[in-house]
Amino acid sequence: MMSISQKSAAGAEHYYLHMQERSGKIEEYYSREGAGEWHGAGAEKLGLSGEVAAEDFRQMVRGFDPKTGEAMTQNAGADNRRAGWDCTLSAPKSVSAAWAVASDSDREKIEAAHKNAVAAALDIVQEKAAYTRTGAGSVVHEKAEIIIASFDHFTSRAVEPQLHTHNFIFNASIRADGTVGAIESRYLYQWQKVAGTVYQSELARGLEKIGYTTSKDGDEFIKLSVVPESLCDAWSSRRAAIETELEKRGATSARAAEVAALGTREAKQKNHDAHELRQRWQAEAKEHNFTTENVQSGPEIVRPDVDPAGLADTGLKGATELDSLVTEKDLYLSAARQSLDSAGGKAQIEKVVAEMKSQAIEMVRDTSFQSRDGRTIDREEIKYTTREILEAERFVLNNSLVRMGEGKHVLPAETVRQAVAEYQQRKGFELTDDQLRSIEHIAHGRDGVGLIIGDAGTGKSTMSEVVKKAFESEGFTVLGAAPSNKAARGLQESSGIRSQTIDRLLIDIENNPQKIDSKTVILLDEAGMVGSLNAAALQKAADQAGAKLVYLGDNKQLPSVAAGGMFSRVAEQCGYERLDTNMRQREAEHKQAVTQMSRGEAAEAMKFYVEKGNVCVEATYRAAVEKCAESYLSDRAKVGANNTICLASTNKQVDDINSKIRENLKEQGELGREKEYQIGKDAQPLSLAVGDRIIFNEKHKESGALKADTATVRAHAENGQILIERDGRQQTVDPSSIEIKHGYASTTHKAQGATLERATVFSSAQTSREMAYVQASRAREETTFVFTSHTIREMEKQAQPTPELIEKAERAAARQGQELPESARESFYSAKQYLIDNGIADLRVRDANEMRLEAMRETLDAMAQSRQKETTHDFTPRDEFEKARLANEKTAETIEKKPTEKEVKEPAKTQEKTAAPQKETAAKDDFTYSK
Repeated sequence: MMSISQKSAAGAEHYYLHMQERSGKIEEYYSREGAGEWHGAGAEKLGLSGEVAAEDFRQMVRGFDPKTGEAMTQNAGADNRRAGWDCTLSAPKSVSAAWAVASDSDREKIEAAHKNAVAAALDIVQEKAAYTRTGAGSVVHEKAEIIIASFDHFTSRAVEPQLHTHNFIFNASIRADGTVGAIESRYLYQWQKVAGTVYQSELARGLEKIGYTTSKDGDEFIKLSVVPESLCDAWSSRRAAIETELEKRGATSARAAEVAALGTREAKQKNHDAHELRQRWQAEAKEHNFTTENVQSGPEIVRPDVDPAGLADTGLKGATELDSLVTEKDLYLSAARQSLDSAGGKAQIEKVVAEMKSQAIEMVRDTSFQSRDGRTIDREEIKYTTREILEAERFVLNNSLVRMGEGKHVLPAETVRQAVAEYQQRKGFELTDDQLRSIEHIAHGRDGVGLIIGDAGTGKSTMSEVVKKAFESEGFTVLGAAPSNKAARGLQESSGIRSQTIDRLLIDIENNPQKIDSKTVILLDEAGMVGSLNAAALQKAADQAGAKLVYLGDNKQLPSVAAGGMFSRVAEQCGYERLDTNMRQREAEHKQAVTQMSRGEAAEAMKFYVEKGNVCVEATYRAAVEKCAESYLSDRAKVGANNTICLASTNKQVDDINSKIRENLKEQGELGREKEYQIGKDAQPLSLAVGDRIIFNEKHKESGALKADTATVRAHAENGQILIERDGRQQTVDPSSIEIKHGYASTTHKAQGATLERATVFSSAQTSREMAYVQASRAREETTFVFTSHTIREMEKQAQPTPELIEKAERAAARQGQELPESARESFYSAKQYLIDNGIADLRVRDANEMRLEAMRETLDAMAQSRQKETTHDFTPRDEFEKARLANEKTAETIEKKPTEKEVKEPAKTQEKTAAPQKETAAKDDFTYSK
């Protein structure tokens, strides 16, 4: 793996050239285990090679040329300048364990394999992630040559075997013209996983050359199977400490791991004699039946040749499974992950990527932006897709356009009026204006493909029921489809439309093409979550049968998991009707807050929840988990278990909240006898108590439960089974046949489409506009948001006062005949305290609310950012792009020429010959693309 840690100049000196008084002399941090080495084309340009001298390193981190002493950067010499990044590449624990007990000669071979793997990873960084800024306003990103100081280490701070290399990439790179520029660090982070996985693959290749068999260990790691897991665990105390710290923080990201690593770092142990260390390690390994004989090197492991084309085909499909468009970085990561199986190394990875590019369709988009000096900078953005995805997304849009105005499914106005009147009389209420417009859009619309965008809680099911009645009264068949079993069942139960998953419907149509015909209307619910391939398949089936297809969804909620995003694109091009009258939330201000959240106006929306007292800011992760449990149990007592839920972004948060809720329920005596079961095909242990609420992670055929369904454990039955109650019906199930978890809290994805009375949301920066909108819109009555922070007081001190708060404080000071203290202008806390001290009592609550919004600024920013997916319609295939560019150039040349006399006299005739009706052209298009 590769970890990245940013260092300031002062921090880099302290960390890398840490001087300590020992035995009357000063020793440098890294010289204890081996002097560093210079690497990188940039180092060569500066004349830096061989061993890293302390003074040269010190000069570089300060921004000075080690040879001339001249400043290379604008802020050379400043302690707080960004000196560079420690990119550490670490061998898997099993490899370090093998190195620790191996013979001297084998240990050297393992070290050599590690160093070669490090070099391969750094080559990727140089080739793909080394950029600097240049040009006026520093807006142009230019490839650069980087400067690296690498230091090999062999032990962890706990003095356990840990083969790793610190590669310090200096924040100074050499441009093509010889000038020096700062590193654009975003590329380092973008290529971090690729570099780490290339290292693992090259390490596997090197180890197999010396006779060690490797195997894949997860997506991005390898291991030596010969090394006992128990020994790896015993020598992983540092990792265990970091994981414990992450557990406290409730975090899982790479950045959080970096912070945890720094927070748990012990002082570097004193020097140990290498011979004594090896003896100790060998003795410890022997306790796990692992000795030098187990890791003797041997003949090279020869694997069968792999077909780059076959790997490329699999890798390209894997890379584009979740996104229609991928970058070169995604291709490399997919190829690198595959190479771990075959120990292929960097050479194989590059062959597979080259083959991927030959199989893929290269997509291009022109992007223009204004530089600081007012210039327009043009550049190409390049992504890749598969032929299958490109053709599918072209078909979805083109077919929607072709079927506009075909007029085969238009109902008489009287039929629609009768269906509406009958429904309103039966239900005792009138439909909203937007519901009526949506019904007319479907029933009177002449398009073969229709679209309804319905915001959360706007009565899509109600509208669908009237549509069903109207069409069926004219002899049509109305079918429902949705991306999940849960959504399909919800559509069927709420509207009466016979519904199934889109996958199931496509299978049925394939087996029985007569299932749909020209008298069929298909209503596709949750259409925003449908992948492009499924959308194209269903649209093609509807087109061939002459059936009408209606997309019904919300493009502001969570997007499709699979490569998709066509719902919004078709709506933009073909038009739609909108359902936007929110009938779910009962309070007008609550409705407004949900609408604001859907628009990305998270800060404005959160004001409502703050003023209602429904925002809690807790000092620690653990306290926030406890608050979520407390809020959930309070809501459950008021509205019942079936009408409340706790939502979170990650499985980690969900598991922790579930555990705390169960702990509280046990204390309250609401859970009975408990027993541990092996759950599902992977036999994961799960403790279940009588009274426990569970949620299904997958469809369970025997019980009829669908994914995201909930149930209650009623008893421990005989033969290791459990009695559960679901929808008022009790049944006995085998725990090993069901995929379940505790069901008090849920991820937001599982809850999309749910409607409850109350909800508690564990909110974090791992969110988006779509996720925040879904979270805010689930509850009719009340939604509580829980955030984490170190302490409210510290955030008050760090937060800048709002202009409104300063204005209030200035008025208060003027009334007192005083000058407002400078501290009140700089600190939110000080400004608020000044007002309170001067008797502005009514500001206590209001300013506390404002403070919470200030403190949550980063999270609110994340809530405002949309994560809707791109489609191939946002880009152009390279060959078409080049043709268009050439055509534009010719057009520009023609414009510069004066027209001939004939051209002036007969312009209409010329246009007549070249123009072609767009619709006719589209109709003849077979919607296939050949590269």
